[in-house]
Amino acid sequence: MKKDFKCELYKFINLLKQKKNFAFVRISDAEGHILRGGNVEFDDYRIGHNWGWKNDDAHFKSRELLLNTSLCEDNNFYIGLPTHGDKTFFDEMKGFTKQKDEFLTFALLFMDTNHQYFITDMYAEFKNWEVIGVFRDGADSNRLDLNVIKTFKIQHSAYVNSLYLIDEIKQYIKENHIKNKLFLITGGPFANILIYKLFKFEKENTYIDIGSALDYKLGLGITKSFLDSTITHKYQYWFE
Repeated sequence: MKKDFKCELYKFINLLKQKKNFAFVRISDAEGHILRGGNVEFDDYRIGHNWGWKNDDAHFKSRELLLNTSLCEDNNFYIGLPTHGDKTFFDEMKGFTKQKDEFLTFALLFMDTNHQYFITDMYAEFKNWEVIGVFRDGADSNRLDLNVIKTFKIQHSAYVNSLYLIDEIKQYIKENHIKNKLFLITGGPFANILIYKLFKFEKENTYIDIGSALDYKLGLGITKSFLDSTITHKYQYWFE
């Protein structure tokens, strides 16, 4: 099915307006490297950890968790796929999923030419929710003009070092009867693992991997080129 980059963004904005809960994860470069088992050349530091792939038990454990995420077939669990590279990479990552086409979308949904609409329209919808943030250490959620009711901080190399947060956040959800809240989550591959686990635990919340889309609002600066308004950005096209 042909998908339009901007239209896909507004599909999620409308879900937020209608208070329809969903989860959104992103399989992109770092996730692809992990799913491949480190067999293709890649800058490992981009996932916050540089290890010997063949000899690291932490990698194998986290890779299995990430694979479970990519194989999720539940309704309202949206998986973003990479459209910024070549079709071969897109097809390979799609091969790691079993999800129905209606729940597949763009991994870079909040980036490039969509980022301006993410800020003007999607972020505006965030203001109508009670928000729980899961942000990298150093992020300042007080800088967000949102109703943030709780914040969790992930560690460096979260993919292997912050897995304890899965049970911690589940406990928070259970003890505080957390339902119909908006979880904004960062943390690269760890964000995907966490969202999958939380979605399976309590589907009456919305869980979004926002990537770096709010980094400058969180006081982290212009961490990615798509945040620089002086640069001309690309419109992403769906691979058939």
